[in-house]
Amino acid sequence: MRLGNSLAYGADMGSLVGERQLETVTKHVEEAVAKGATLVAGGGQGPAVSAGAGPSSPSGTRS
Repeated sequence: MRLGNSLAYGADMGSLVGERQLETVTKHVEEAVAKGATLVAGGGQGPAVSAGAGPSSPSGTRS
């Protein structure tokens, strides 16, 4: 699996961009762990970033 920008050619998985997406993926992970899967990486959420944030500024927000 290749992680990267969701718009990049060849990337299999990109970032989660909405609350609904986050809830869906979290539910899938919780169900898998409940059925015996082992979480080997991650398991937490990174810092929240406000709407309109982007790589163009060091603080993570656009001017």
